[in-house]
Amino acid sequence: MSENRTLFTLVQNLKIAADAFGPDHGRPVMLAHGGGQTRHAWQACGKRLGQNGYYTLAVDLRGHGESDWSPDGDYRMERFAEDLLDIADGFSVPPVLVGASLGGIAGMIAQGE
Repeated sequence: MSENRTLFTLVQNLKIAADAFGPDHGRPVMLAHGGGQTRHAWQACGKRLGQNGYYTLAVDLRGHGESDWSPDGDYRMERFAEDLLDIADGFSVPPVLVGASLGGIAGMIAQGE
């Protein structure tokens, strides 16, 4: 499947938007964008990974794109990392996490947990 599907999930009581690419049974990959960007920055990459059999989620981090803003203004790196870990917990196997800038730093913090 090469077309994306937009999904919404609750993380820490916030609606988080993501685009899913590829077969549901594929090896999971999460794509986390940089600051001031959205999941759409990963569209070409997500599509390519999906075409190659990976189940890929391009995520709008809290306060970005179609995801909710944090009502308490909590945009610490650790909070972004916790959000990524909560999403990753939904997979049956640990996903590969790919991030740029903000998403990359949050991903490294998440991996260190």
